[in-house]
Amino acid sequence: MSSPHQSTEEKNSLVEALKLEGNSLYTKGKHAAAYAKYTEAINLDEQNAVLYANRAATLLAQKEYVPRSGAKCRTDKDIQSYRRALQDAEQAVKLDPKYSKAWARVATARKELEMYKESIQAYEEALSCLPTSDLTPAETRLKTDYTEGVRSIGHILLQKATWEREAPTRAGKRSKAKTYKGPTKVAISEEQPYLRALNIQNKLIKEDRGLSSAWLIISAFFEFHKGMAEVRDLKREGDRIIGTPGALAWMTNGILRDARAFYLELADGLSKIQMQIEFECQNVREKTGDRWTGPKAGAATLRKEIIGLVKNDGWTVAREALSTTVRTWIMNGFLAVQGNEEHGVALRRFDNAISVLEWGAAKWKDVSSEDRGEIFERTFIRTVKVLRMRAYLKAWRDKHEEGGYSHERITLMAQEILDDIEAHPNTETITPPQVLGLIHAFWVYPKAAAYTTLGTVNMELALQQRLIRPEPASYQVYHNKAMTYFANALSTYPPDDELFLYTLTVITEGSWRCGENIAFILQQINVMHEIIPPCYEIWEFSGASKSIRRLYEDIFRLEKTIHEGLADGRWTRETPACRLERQTRVKIKVASNSAEEMIELRKYGPTAQYASVDMTRIGALGPPPPPPYISIGNSGARLPDISLRPHM
Repeated sequence: MSSPHQSTEEKNSLVEALKLEGNSLYTKGKHAAAYAKYTEAINLDEQNAVLYANRAATLLAQKEYVPRSGAKCRTDKDIQSYRRALQDAEQAVKLDPKYSKAWARVATARKELEMYKESIQAYEEALSCLPTSDLTPAETRLKTDYTEGVRSIGHILLQKATWEREAPTRAGKRSKAKTYKGPTKVAISEEQPYLRALNIQNKLIKEDRGLSSAWLIISAFFEFHKGMAEVRDLKREGDRIIGTPGALAWMTNGILRDARAFYLELADGLSKIQMQIEFECQNVREKTGDRWTGPKAGAATLRKEIIGLVKNDGWTVAREALSTTVRTWIMNGFLAVQGNEEHGVALRRFDNAISVLEWGAAKWKDVSSEDRGEIFERTFIRTVKVLRMRAYLKAWRDKHEEGGYSHERITLMAQEILDDIEAHPNTETITPPQVLGLIHAFWVYPKAAAYTTLGTVNMELALQQRLIRPEPASYQVYHNKAMTYFANALSTYPPDDELFLYTLTVITEGSWRCGENIAFILQQINVMHEIIPPCYEIWEFSGASKSIRRLYEDIFRLEKTIHEGLADGRWTRETPACRLERQTRVKIKVASNSAEEMIELRKYGPTAQYASVDMTRIGALGPPPPPPYISIGNSGARLPDISLRPHM
């Protein structure tokens, strides 16, 4: 401790001397002694961020790994050291928020405590503290270290997502796993995923497979199909429409649960849906007269009118007016996306719906659900936000920053969904099939969709940066973040969903491109072989199946090349997979706005022949619109002004 008569200059000199002693001891590996010196210095100067950061470094270095069954395991003492290191590092960044090394130590401590998401955030803070240009050699090394830190965490998450969740199943089936040979022919009546899911539901119950996409598509298709059954019987008599009220609610419930439930079995299916909307508006108008404008009005008008309806007509009338208006906006927004209408059309409809839903949920938070209606339930609002998020992502990817679309806003939309799910998790403990469908629709799939969206945004940003500055430092952070988000999506989707398979192809290609070794790539491909058969029990003939099949068949061709090279000694299992590139010429059939063209370009790597899979459009039994993944291979080449996205 310093003397009370010690001058500030003397105290500062002593602090500096203690810090230098600590630094010297640290470099000699005497971490406990260095810790003592930094502690002594902190007692003299509690506002010195460097001292806290250095003391954190000594704690991070004091590991007591104990060999156990051939592995190295952390002791309880290690964990306590990491917690104390985190406290010191967080104190350092509190004192100096622009101290990059301190943020890196926060990241390291969080990583060791398996706080992976928080660790990535800390590494991002560390990177943001470095200059954006004219870096010194030391700053360049730090940037490389921080980027590698993010990549290493992404690697951990990939392994966890790919292996840990399916470990029990994989252990029992590994010896029996077979390579998938391709689709099998089935009768037309069996092609619908809903019917295929129904055919195996008893087997799923017997096997206690709660985490299956079957429960979602059965639940969603039942809702949508019930609505479409009512739509078939609509007819006009004079200036009136005769039909059954409520079909709009059934149909919107279906697409909110899973957009793959949407289908049009009649040639005039779209006009029938609009006729049903007109019929339900007709019913409301008969009760409200000119006191309700209907879906053609905006959110502000509806809010004003509903307050009057609640006051003068009661909840029965007001609830029907609210539900009809909001569901019309949702349905027409959904159809606008599928019909490739101008992006703003769909987004305005979704924005209107969400604006009224959030306003009503807050205003009538103490009103029972029976009175105000199910549309104000948090889970309902969440699924509408998922549809809007996908529509906005499509707009941003088509227009980028034009028209006011920004990656910052789509990121906020996705994060809002994740935050909502984290703050309000599922609490259902009884899970019969009908409840499993709801859990998947309201918690599992919105979470996966948000992660996939964040992955897509960051991958797109990485590719943009790569075109501008091809050196890895310019785009690697975005790429690593994308891989982490895709890994989170993979760990959320049921493993028998085509979206799980789709996401795994994205991760495998991303791992190949960012330099993972051959052994790691083969691990992922083995999982792919194992999940295709159960996935195709349901999704073999979905609207997205052909496009997804092209993706994994490309990867299987890479697998063949890998095994040939391993057999003749061209590489080993530790060789980075990106070294397998072979430059060839390929011809690509490209759909442009005017005609189909054959374009010749250089192909680098296994999957450069496609630029993306556009899953934002669906056909009669099409897929939901998860964000697509763009691949331009390792060359960084991209054809300008031509869409390489095949439409389904």
